[in-house]
Amino acid sequence: MGLPFSIALTMIIGHFFYYQKKALNFLQNSILFMALTLLTTNLMTIAAMNINKLKLTDDPYLFLAFPLYRDVILPIIVLIFVNAFILSDSLKIKSTLLAAYLFSSLAIDYIHIYFGVIGYTKWQIAFPVLFHSAYIASSLFIAQIITKKEQ
Repeated sequence: MGLPFSIALTMIIGHFFYYQKKALNFLQNSILFMALTLLTTNLMTIAAMNINKLKLTDDPYLFLAFPLYRDVILPIIVLIFVNAFILSDSLKIKSTLLAAYLFSSLAIDYIHIYFGVIGYTKWQIAFPVLFHSAYIASSLFIAQIITKKEQ
């Protein structure tokens, strides 16, 4: 059940991003997507293999949901957030967007834990919150660098 859910979620999020009004152009979004994919792949690999905080599934069919989650779903959600964050003007909207991003990414984490795609050893809510907070901060930093270089 985890793989069909991940495929459907990928398609829904992809369509949402496609029709969203974007502050970054295609090249900037592509560079940010590649940088975020590299960052996510490295962090998840370190968490799974080196510090043993993340346990991956042994089921080969269910394992396909993990690369979708790691390499497609999370970066596209961050691209949606970054484009909306750059377009928004008020601090209230930006803080609401940040809370919505954290809630949605933690909900997707929980759903993948529920389906058995990933599992945290000695799970605490602080680890995913810190991961997603650092992830969004680094993506905003990369977006800032990309937009300054082009101007």
